[in-house]
Amino acid sequence: MNPPRLVDLFSAFFRVGLTSFGMAILQNLRAMSLRRGFVSAAEIEEGIAMVQLYPGPIMVDLVAFIGYRRRGAWGAIFAVAGFLLPATVLMLVLAAAYRRYGELPQVAALLPGLTALVIGVVLSVTLDIARKNIAHRRDALLALLAFAIGALGGNMLWAVAAGIGIGAAGWRHEPDPAVAESATALSWRRLAPSLLLGAGLLALGFALAVAPGPVDGPGELVRVFMKIGAIAFGNAATILPVMQQAVVEQHHWLDAPQFAAAIALGQITPGPMLNSATFVGYQVAGLGGGLVATVAIFAPSVVMTMLFTELFVHVRHLAPIRAAIRGVMAAFVGMLAWAAISLGQPLVDRPLAWLLVAATLVALRTLKWDTLKVFAAGLLLWAAELQFGLA
Repeated sequence: MNPPRLVDLFSAFFRVGLTSFGMAILQNLRAMSLRRGFVSAAEIEEGIAMVQLYPGPIMVDLVAFIGYRRRGAWGAIFAVAGFLLPATVLMLVLAAAYRRYGELPQVAALLPGLTALVIGVVLSVTLDIARKNIAHRRDALLALLAFAIGALGGNMLWAVAAGIGIGAAGWRHEPDPAVAESATALSWRRLAPSLLLGAGLLALGFALAVAPGPVDGPGELVRVFMKIGAIAFGNAATILPVMQQAVVEQHHWLDAPQFAAAIALGQITPGPMLNSATFVGYQVAGLGGGLVATVAIFAPSVVMTMLFTELFVHVRHLAPIRAAIRGVMAAFVGMLAWAAISLGQPLVDRPLAWLLVAATLVALRTLKWDTLKVFAAGLLLWAAELQFGLA
């Protein structure tokens, strides 16, 4: 199969970034990538497992993984740029409106409906992944262990570690001949751009760390958000608290209500929730601040994804590695299930929201609607319920 053009990667991921919300991004990424032939189902699962092994937002890193597998470093850059552009533009517009008007009418009222739709999509994805990866008792136990870690408030990194350790130790798989034959010698030509980008980011981070500058300038925004992107594991639920500590408690760029507005807008707009960084950057330093904060929080893990992907392809056929991947995917089922439960906690007294969750599952799994149609219909239904005072 001929590799896609860079513009095709950009446009494909632009559409995903424009039409996907929160954890529902995973469903659209899987469907689009398989339909366009960017990667196989097995490669997507390998990518999901791999991007949990290092810091950074999982969904953005999965986009970088797919782009890199098809077109190397430029493929990763174009895929991530296309994916992030819609959310960045929308957030900049909303951040400007917030700065001018100081309030967010209707956002709070729409959030429960949007959350219900996301929960339904997450549960559907959970069922799909469970069907492929929960085949034995050990799989189920790993999923339950990951769920329990989440329920007890533990760091989900422990669930990933358990999946790797128990998977590699407890399963015995022969190498996949098809994968082994596809592995080629390490290409320094492909690896060089990632190494250069990584070296450049390290040099920039060091320079900003030692250079004096205003505490509310673009340089400080880059330093803070690069640090967050380089050390915070997981998804928005685990990275946003790290951001809150830096933005609200340490630098006092925003107060707590303003940061809550950033999170709310991150939920109500498509794309990754970490586009809240765009909002913060805009409030601190205007348009330039919003752009540099966006690039800074995502760049470290995207470069790490390029490096990991290039190295991973040369070891993924080995039996211990494949067993560890299976363990991580089993744990990921439990992690997704807990994500759905935790998202639903604010909706315990909203029965109509849970009806919307059920309707979302029916639409996805029985009617076979795509997620864009589900979100459009679901938000219209929720808005109608608000209009008549039912929600």
